[in-house]
Amino acid sequence: MTALLEFRHVEKRFTASSCVLSNIDLEIHAGEFVVLVGHSGCGKSTLLSLLAGLEMASSGQVYYQGIPVTRPGPERMVVFQDHCLLPWLNVRENIALAVDRVCVDATPTDRAAIIDRIIEVVELSDAATKRPAQLSGGMRQRVGLARALAIRPKVLLLDEPFSALDAANRYQLQEALMQLCAELGITVVMITHDIDEALLLSDRIIKLTPGPASTIHSIIKNTLPKPRNTLEIANHPDYYQMRKDLLQFLKERQRIS
Repeated sequence: MTALLEFRHVEKRFTASSCVLSNIDLEIHAGEFVVLVGHSGCGKSTLLSLLAGLEMASSGQVYYQGIPVTRPGPERMVVFQDHCLLPWLNVRENIALAVDRVCVDATPTDRAAIIDRIIEVVELSDAATKRPAQLSGGMRQRVGLARALAIRPKVLLLDEPFSALDAANRYQLQEALMQLCAELGITVVMITHDIDEALLLSDRIIKLTPGPASTIHSIIKNTLPKPRNTLEIANHPDYYQMRKDLLQFLKERQRIS
């Protein structure tokens, strides 16, 4: 099977003496949900930026559909921890800005339907006319996620998208994200510090060693059956073994670093 995304012998340096990522070799296939875990400063966000085309590898190459990634593109949408909303636009207008820019062949009616549906999915219908300053941090994060999902990218790159949400909203959006990405065939690469979130969402979990010169330590294939929900996965016999593996990795690597 040909990889949708590929890192081939990738190294990233910001200066001659500052190596962030070293010898990254990784294939990600269409429709996969891949989660990156590791300590702060291990290069997870840099890895996402390389996939997005916001940063270039110092050596080696990143590929999308077999073509070198040299710049950002609408097929690879990023949601960073900073939601980057335009403060003078309301929720609907922030989402429409992306839809109108990318879905140029859609009719106005079709564009409106896309926006309506995604606002409903992220449960912001009652806040559609509010501006970012009138929203909580968690609601602003949901708008950022909705804006990315609305244009139906091939690849969604997520940097801790649920970190600002309370537990109840986080669980709801996690399950909505899984359902929507599966329905639309979106490939996801996501950063999280939440082990339970990684186990709920992922097909594979990539463990990155502490920086500097972070590399892939190992990869966990998530064997929990789908569809998943937060309550049911905790009863599966594989859940606690994978959770223990991740906790041990993070604890041991913290001691080494």
